Amino acid sequence: MKEFIQKMHIGQVLILFLFSSVFFLISTTPIVEGDIFWHIKTGEWIWANLSIPDHDMFTYTSQKIDPMRPESLQYTVVLKGYWLSQPIFYLIDRWLGVPGIILFRAFMIVLILLMLYFWMRRLGAGFNLSLLILFLIGYEMRYMGDRPHYFSFLFFPLAAMLLESIRGQCKAGIKGTPSSWLRLVAPLPVLMLAWANMHGGFVTGATLICIYAAGELISFILRRKEMQSGDVRSLSIFFLICLISVAATFVSPNTYKTYTVALSLTGDNVLTHLVIDHISPITAARLLGDYKPTYWLLIFFTAVVLFLRIRTVDISRLLALSFFSALSLSVLRSVPFYLTLTPLIVVEIENILRGRFKRLLAASLFMVMTILILKTGIMLKDGSLLNFSLEDVFPVHAVEFIKHTRPKGNLFNPTDWGGYLMLNLSGYQVFDDGRRLMTDVVLAGHQILGGMNTPISGVPAWRAYLDSYKVDIILIPSVSPAFIDFYPVVKELYLDSHFVLVYSDKLSLVYLRRGENNQDLIGRYALPRELSLMRAINRLHIYKTEEEMKEKYRLIGDLYLLMGRHEAAEQYHGMLKK
Repeated sequence: MKEFIQKMHIGQVLILFLFSSVFFLISTTPIVEGDIFWHIKTGEWIWANLSIPDHDMFTYTSQKIDPMRPESLQYTVVLKGYWLSQPIFYLIDRWLGVPGIILFRAFMIVLILLMLYFWMRRLGAGFNLSLLILFLIGYEMRYMGDRPHYFSFLFFPLAAMLLESIRGQCKAGIKGTPSSWLRLVAPLPVLMLAWANMHGGFVTGATLICIYAAGELISFILRRKEMQSGDVRSLSIFFLICLISVAATFVSPNTYKTYTVALSLTGDNVLTHLVIDHISPITAARLLGDYKPTYWLLIFFTAVVLFLRIRTVDISRLLALSFFSALSLSVLRSVPFYLTLTPLIVVEIENILRGRFKRLLAASLFMVMTILILKTGIMLKDGSLLNFSLEDVFPVHAVEFIKHTRPKGNLFNPTDWGGYLMLNLSGYQVFDDGRRLMTDVVLAGHQILGGMNTPISGVPAWRAYLDSYKVDIILIPSVSPAFIDFYPVVKELYLDSHFVLVYSDKLSLVYLRRGENNQDLIGRYALPRELSLMRAINRLHIYKTEEEMKEKYRLIGDLYLLMGRHEAAEQYHGMLKK
């Protein structure tokens, strides 16, 4: 890294600094995922107890064994799989709060991008081409959310860089001094050891190591007639380091179990259907409108480069790029791993260009920098950057209401709010959270929010589940904060007499069950039941496409009809005919 900094002239240094600063700023958008909060809460527990949790103390619905999937290791792996990273998030939150979490995200994104830049330069890519590719990577990476997967996205390309360096040193020959051997052998196993205790993404690192080992073996077999004894020794040393590095990942509380869970996610189970990260980029574009243009451009470049350079590209690099690009096409969660491996194609692009199109690359870089700066200015103006507020996504004010009134009984909450409630609503355990420890609880949550009416012992399924879990408090949004989708249970609660609306704001609704536990609070805080539907109607006016607009106008008309407001219902239903 030092040599490239010394070779850069002042203009390049300024451009790189401006590039990094802009990406730092555009990565300071508000927190929209609730998972970070259960990581913080678990980190707080680890820090206070100086031990790794072996049971779940934050939900009232979890059991030691998943009743629907008794063979599942999800419970154990999730509880113990992040113990080294969670206290880091806890300390950041303790010292700096929400701003610290957001700024740490921006810092990690810039750190990853700078590491990729210097890797591309070391591989032989030019300054302009490196920054252009870095723009494509960074534009997608800035959406990576707030979780310990930061560390996986940092460690994965670092593992690739170490593999490239180690095999190069092995082929060049190693001096027999202990320090030289230590510098060669130690870094990758140490990295994998730390990674295995910080985030489950270390499985991709172990996969990358195996791919490089397989690539070197294939290369050896293809060129075995040319090989000498020194080459065999170098290959043996490389294999040994790869073996030690993979073995290091078993030195964790979960030992082999994370690999088992990772393999189970490739099959047909609840998580693969209900967790957005497990859908493909094609499905994300079709269902969510998340088109990922820079990702698809990089996929195109990779396909073209590998086709043009198939005979000359290094076998290990070819296997790694092919595997992780294919994986990213099938699972959204794998996209960042592919992105951080794309520096391997940049050197091939540089070889194809051979110094041509310098002016075009420079002009393209100027255009990219202009777009970045303009976008940053627009985002700063509309308040979406350096925005540390949680009120648009999480039930900030509803939590204060519950803290003030202290209703009795079990609490039902949507999964995405579980982590926030764990951290901010002391004295209550949550129904479910982003850990999704129990399959039956995950499914029950979807049945409840979906207002499932199928009778169970003569009771609608949604209320039967609430009854079975002895839920007396319901805290939900009328419309999902992320996708602005209406929760049908709001309509069912409007028609139901067992629960009473006692709190409402632009995002949250709080209901209490009639009965001895909270009858006094119901008497003091009961609200008109129509208010829940009106809150939903106000938020349903947000849409992106004409198709979505028609769907929401139909729903708004139905909600007005349910309230007996026939004129308003006819108005919205009439718009569908135009």
